[in-house]
Amino acid sequence: MEIIRDLYQVCGYPFGVHANIHAIKYSAGVMLFDCGTNLMEAQMAERNLAYWGLGDLPVTHVFVTHVHQDHGGNSKYFQDKGAAIYAGPTDADNIENGTAITIDYALIEKAVPCPGIQTVRDGDEIRAGELTIRCVHIPGHSPGSILYHVKLNGENVCFGGDSIR
Repeated sequence: MEIIRDLYQVCGYPFGVHANIHAIKYSAGVMLFDCGTNLMEAQMAERNLAYWGLGDLPVTHVFVTHVHQDHGGNSKYFQDKGAAIYAGPTDADNIENGTAITIDYALIEKAVPCPGIQTVRDGDEIRAGELTIRCVHIPGHSPGSILYHVKLNGENVCFGGDSIR
């Protein structure tokens, strides 16, 4: 569903599944905020991107809000398709290694290790085309939880996963 111009929810509760995945369209493609648990959710996101006319654009970045499998479980899937994967301190290491802190045991999906994740820290800014993604470390729900802030078409948009602050 289109939330505002260039911002979409492509997986999650409105689609009858648990994991929320959001997408921003920008000049070089699409960036995702969280990437779901399993192949079914990744494919759902891809179908919804196609529905909105974004299916031929590359997914260039995945910004994982925290380590849990329902947020970063498809990191390797999207990395294999060419996306750069970002996650907060400690969480990035755990996603890279597929460790138990991903809580894969609670979601029945085995964590797939994803080496090469780029660790972001509080205050980091990532430039992607015309956008700047600002990182705010909000530990609590997980040690490396990150809130991502983007100014999109004049609107402040924040992605915080399961964190409230």
